[in-house]
Amino acid sequence: FQLSGRVRLSAGVNGVLVDELVGRPGLADGYPTVSGTDYLNGVLEARPSSALDDNPKTAWTTKFDSQVGATATVTSPSLLSFDRLRLSVINDREHSVPTALHLTLDDGVVRTVPIPEIPTADELGNVATVDVPTGQLSSRVVRISIASERAVTTKEYFSGGQRILPIAI
Repeated sequence: FQLSGRVRLSAGVNGVLVDELVGRPGLADGYPTVSGTDYLNGVLEARPSSALDDNPKTAWTTKFDSQVGATATVTSPSLLSFDRLRLSVINDREHSVPTALHLTLDDGVVRTVPIPEIPTADELGNVATVDVPTGQLSSRVVRISIASERAVTTKEYFSGGQRILPIAI
């Protein structure tokens, strides 16, 4: 896709670069950055920083097929100390749902945290919010990876096979 008719972005562009190009504040401005290439190609609102933008109409949306291993990295200008994540996900019949996350901190600590059960809702675009206990953690950098998922599938148009739908956080 193109931004301002001048910059052409292809699949795999790091979301933090897109944020810079569209003028989103960053570390120098006192705001966290969210980097990663695991997002739905060609959809500006699907980049990883959308998980932290306080806009309920946007979400970090992963690619199609298995989401396990999809990663976004949050870098904060100051130390983050937390004992839980407040996680909002779209849980309709058109989105898969994460069931566990791997959190990797800047000191190398890795914590796998289960996500409380989030049932599928009938309403398209429905958002479920849960608190995910993490134990006490502190870090400036938190790498968040999908450790497991409850896959929701759809029939692929050309082959007739099943495709796993994206996760939207």
